[in-house]
Amino acid sequence: VAGVESQFRAVASVAEELPLANHIFDAVYAGGCVHHMITELAFPEVARVLRPGGTLAAIEPWRAPLYGIGTRIFGKREVEVFCRPLTHERLEPFFQAFSSVRIIRHGTLTRYPMLAASKLGLQLGLRVTWRVNRIDDALSSAVPGLRRFGSSIALIGTT
Repeated sequence: VAGVESQFRAVASVAEELPLANHIFDAVYAGGCVHHMITELAFPEVARVLRPGGTLAAIEPWRAPLYGIGTRIFGKREVEVFCRPLTHERLEPFFQAFSSVRIIRHGTLTRYPMLAASKLGLQLGLRVTWRVNRIDDALSSAVPGLRRFGSSIALIGTT
């Protein structure tokens, strides 16, 4: 449809054991799945299959202060799976595997309340969710230090 099929190669695999040659991809996108991985195995594997200057981009949940309270009250979204929000310790292999890293935090004020609303049956549309997130980011950026409590993060790593 987009006319990029000759330039695009999609591969689905287990990140901890990529059955791929070294340095074959320009970019890897992992949308909401790194928190299911054993990061000390997955990050070096992803870096291995990226060409020099290649980039990993991921959007992930972060273990923010309200996580423990929310899961005690509402339970986890996915039961009986290896699902753990990222922490400083779980990100250490990211810093080791990539020569340049960037982390952008989101969802300081609204991510957990919106998840709770969803658990209670209130389904917000994509447009409303996007608007709420943009307001959250703007407010959190206006207050020094508040954004570091965000419960979602974007990871960008370059080899």
